[in-house]
Amino acid sequence: MSKHKPEPIKNTVQDIIKQLKKKGLVEEDNIIKRWKKAAGKKINAHTKPVIIKDSVLIVNVESSGWLFELQTKYKNKLLKKIKKNTKRPKIENIRFRLGEIKDGA
Repeated sequence: MSKHKPEPIKNTVQDIIKQLKKKGLVEEDNIIKRWKKAAGKKINAHTKPVIIKDSVLIVNVESSGWLFELQTKYKNKLLKKIKKNTKRPKIENIRFRLGEIKDGA
């Protein structure tokens, strides 16, 4: 039997958060949360931010109609709002694509 005391879970959780921050994952999660505020209720109901890849925020959109409207009318405004309050990870563009917007049911 080992005489080693178990490490408190608090220390382990803090270590995990530090590692996530180093990898930029915590900041990415914040960007995805900020999308809701930037997009507003109407747009958010038809979209879901998925991931940030190479400084591009990838957002799923539920229909081709919404895809067209977001790309032509709202993209620049949304990008400006996201970039304004975000330093890391850096967002240089938004890419809209048709895809699932509901969380797994």
